[in-house]
Amino acid sequence: MKRFTIPVVLGVLVTLFVTALAFAAPRFGGRGPENVWCPQEGRGMRWGLGSITLSDEQKAKILDIEKNFLTKAAGLKAQIQAKVLELRELQLKEATQEVAESIRAKITEILDLQEELSSLRKDMYQQILNVLTPEQLKNLPPFGWGMGKRGPEGFCPRFF
Repeated sequence: MKRFTIPVVLGVLVTLFVTALAFAAPRFGGRGPENVWCPQEGRGMRWGLGSITLSDEQKAKILDIEKNFLTKAAGLKAQIQAKVLELRELQLKEATQEVAESIRAKITEILDLQEELSSLRKDMYQQILNVLTPEQLKNLPPFGWGMGKRGPEGFCPRFF
């Protein structure tokens, strides 16, 4: 009986210890200024702007640009969602040549809307860059696919 009890008790204690360590660890992403993935003040700003010093006027302009983008993007995302739903309804229909052509047309519409959303993101990024001074642009860290803290091999969030 002792042979069985001691390993079980030790296993439970190790599990509790590891769980306590996991709950005591800081959360992913943190809340410090080094966190460049969050748009809120004090938690860093998106687009790599958390690593450069922005004036209050620049922060306000950038937030206005982002609000404008989010307003436009919400409409496009809703259209994309509606088209995806229509596509799924078409996919449930019996397979005929007419349905296949309708599916191809719906996919083309979805891709066009996604391209428009991507273009909108690129325009917003360019507007944000226009707010910065040449010195700030020089100090702006690289970001995008394969750039930034995790290096070319690692994953970096998508911006376009």
